[in-house]
Amino acid sequence: MLLVLSACTTEKEIINLVPNEPAADVPNYYCTWQYQLWLQEPPVTTRDVVCHDVLFGDNGLAKTIYPELRKDLYFVLDDGWDLPYDGGKMSPGPYFGGLVISETKFPGYGDTPQERLKTMVKNIEDCGWKGTGIWICAQENEQNRGETWKEEYWRERIEWSKYAGIKYWKVDWGIYCDKQEWRQMITRLADEIYPDLIIEHAFCCPPINDWKGTGLNRCTPEFIETCMYTASYSDVFRNYDITEELSVATSLDRIGEFLLAAHTDGKHLGFMNSEDEVYMGASMGLTMGVMRYPLKGKEQNSPFLATRPIRKMLDEVTRAVRWQRIAPAYRTDAYDVQVSDEYLTDDYAFGPYWTKDVENKHIKQMAPAVIARGISLPEVSVESGEKPFVLAARNPNGAISIATFGRTNASTKYKTIEAKITLNAGDLTGKIGVFGYYDELKLSFNQSLEGKTVLAQDLKDNKAIDITSDVMIKGNDIIICGSLIKKIGRMKATDGDLSEPGLVLQIGESKDFLPAPLIKES
Repeated sequence: MLLVLSACTTEKEIINLVPNEPAADVPNYYCTWQYQLWLQEPPVTTRDVVCHDVLFGDNGLAKTIYPELRKDLYFVLDDGWDLPYDGGKMSPGPYFGGLVISETKFPGYGDTPQERLKTMVKNIEDCGWKGTGIWICAQENEQNRGETWKEEYWRERIEWSKYAGIKYWKVDWGIYCDKQEWRQMITRLADEIYPDLIIEHAFCCPPINDWKGTGLNRCTPEFIETCMYTASYSDVFRNYDITEELSVATSLDRIGEFLLAAHTDGKHLGFMNSEDEVYMGASMGLTMGVMRYPLKGKEQNSPFLATRPIRKMLDEVTRAVRWQRIAPAYRTDAYDVQVSDEYLTDDYAFGPYWTKDVENKHIKQMAPAVIARGISLPEVSVESGEKPFVLAARNPNGAISIATFGRTNASTKYKTIEAKITLNAGDLTGKIGVFGYYDELKLSFNQSLEGKTVLAQDLKDNKAIDITSDVMIKGNDIIICGSLIKKIGRMKATDGDLSEPGLVLQIGESKDFLPAPLIKES
């Protein structure tokens, strides 16, 4: 197909399909952990990295990354922010869980813990970030540790956060991390003392599903039940650690199984966090915990990362976050979820690794081939070979999204796959986000599309293009060739960035969109 793209602009008008401001207060964030891992250099440890100069110096992290997205994202200080230098060498260690900023790492921040936190919040917000989050170790520091947890200890620290204006607690591992009663206490105290504090919980587990080796290679029923009970009283439930190599399959199985079993208590936000799999978060209405960052001086040397160089795929973050200005994250149990009967298997042969769960092992991970939320399951076909993973969703505000994800195996590592994909989207209820690679995308609706103008825009861009003459419309169907999706979805790609495509479509006038189905009561 000959692509003749016409800019949908005049000197007087530029049509921008992406709002300039977030559509809702969605708790997406940037987290410092992967940057800490990358920057550490012996004798400096991973946890030593979080200090004033690294964050706020002339080339400080908080001052340099994602300038256009900071108003959309919290800046979360991860594991090590409340430790002195060398304080993270022992685990559980005497300092973990203290929530007291080190005077040596952050000099001049104040005389009391709450004043130091307040200075930190000011410094982060002065850089333009939406707010500040902190990583929480699930235990008291050694000085205050007893045989069980102390409610007054956590009450005091929530009061500190309220005074300082901390907006987000990322509650992670620690002595009490698997104690539901302790996590529920944290949620209860936040509700009582500081209702605006967003509490993220998780189930601390190895970075693969079925880590006990039952042969299922997927989430086990016990794992799903425990996670979803924790999620039921959480503002945000984080899907937790994954390997970079099998991230796609591991994450997708958790997303599919968790959404199928999701139930919320009606008192809390009820979001799910997809971590750094930002296109999964964008396309499925999940929050994101961004961890990728610009490389500085070092090069990636992993065979897998040569095929999916995630830290050279920063444009995906921009596209995903900007899509959520159109289609913000929503409650896990808002709509029915479907998963395909077909499951796909990815595998990888690990060498030395940071966890014994995969080190020097050949690991398989399975996930549903297709997952849909609030919309019908897409149909996927390829002439031969493997299929991609596919996601689709409808947002409660009417926006529709579809995404494809590549496959991983021990020989070829990660590879993208272009398939013919058909989505019966029902009513045309909003703009459409399209992520990933396609051979062809066919969208079918309940209404005729004849005579409608079709606009498309790289989600990284601020200007729509009229592609009506470049797509095929027949009755209720629109067919878009994969080369057009690739062209527009990377039209504003940063030089050297290897992100997969991401674009927004608008078919017809927004005033003609029909209402989305009502969400379920929690």
